[in-house]
Amino acid sequence: MNINYDTLSIMMKYGLIMTGILLLVFLLAAVTPKLAKFADKILGRVKNPLTADNKDESVPFNEVHSVYDGSKPITESENDNENKK
Repeated sequence: MNINYDTLSIMMKYGLIMTGILLLVFLLAAVTPKLAKFADKILGRVKNPLTADNKDESVPFNEVHSVYDGSKPITESENDNENKK
């Protein structure tokens, strides 16, 4: 059995480039919230009154969340139950 080393080297380079790109995206997603929290500490928090979009007083205006800190979406049945109350 003959191995085509040219093709193998091209495929290895492509695989390493794709792995590098995915690693870069992951690092950006993981580091960005930490950089934002650090910038908030240094620059100080912005004192902004509640706007029309953010009327919930329990959530601060400029609270930083990670990409992985999502909340469970409300389903239609839960939404109907909340409207009936």
